[in-house]
Amino acid sequence: DADALCALGLCRQNGMGVPTDEAAGLDLLRRAAAQGHAHALYELGTAAYVGAGVPEDEAAARDLWARAAAAGHAAAAFMVGDLLVEGAVVAKDPATAIRWFVYAGDRGH
Repeated sequence: DADALCALGLCRQNGMGVPTDEAAGLDLLRRAAAQGHAHALYELGTAAYVGAGVPEDEAAARDLWARAAAAGHAAAAFMVGDLLVEGAVVAKDPATAIRWFVYAGDRGH
């Protein structure tokens, strides 16, 4: 079950109720993401963006956040918009960024 894989992955990554094991946590998140789990995709994107347990890779973060946002994840949609404002990984596109921010806001972000 992708929800369980994601939840356990976050627990392992952060040492919540279990010993901290970032590599095992990321593996569980990858397994959930392979099933299309939006929050797992978002968490993997965040890990890639900051280099937490994986090499820092803003392009991979963008791709993971875009997949999560397409699945309705509000925070991922906000991050896609933020990347479009920054223009570091993708060309600056304020108009598209605003659409992502509105999409995120409509979903409670």
